[in-house]
Amino acid sequence: MAKLLPLTLLAMSCLAAVHAAAVPFASTMREGGGGFDTGICVSGLQQSPVDIITADTIALEVKNTLTLNGYPETNAIIEDTGSAIKATLDNGGSVTVDGVNYKLLQFHFHGKSEEKIDGTQYDLVVHLVHADDAGNLLVVGVIFEEGSTANPVIATILDGVGG
Repeated sequence: MAKLLPLTLLAMSCLAAVHAAAVPFASTMREGGGGFDTGICVSGLQQSPVDIITADTIALEVKNTLTLNGYPETNAIIEDTGSAIKATLDNGGSVTVDGVNYKLLQFHFHGKSEEKIDGTQYDLVVHLVHADDAGNLLVVGVIFEEGSTANPVIATILDGVGG
């Protein structure tokens, strides 16, 4: 059962990356599912977790850096999808890349990161799913390591699951 909660994303800030993995990917994926019918989604042989080797990364062009326009306090529907904990947002804010604005629609957590960095898989990843007006997706992954202090945003979300 989903639960509506007020949510502030202050503790989950996203910083623009200065490097990107040289991993080819093409898809016509749209929010709501479907679209895994082109490019590497059809012909690729590798699945998650993708191992990002930092020595193989390339510097991003300035136009491709992410500008955070703000993630305001908003209401969220929190649910356990069976494969992730998902928060669907009323008004999640946005980011801009190369002059295109992408609205934050939802974010979801995976209990082990779907990405590795130099062979290391992390304790948790959140994928912030954004879309532009044409429905093109931009997903930002933020990796977490377990620490000694609870993250208040994650605690709020977990408290809302199944409530």
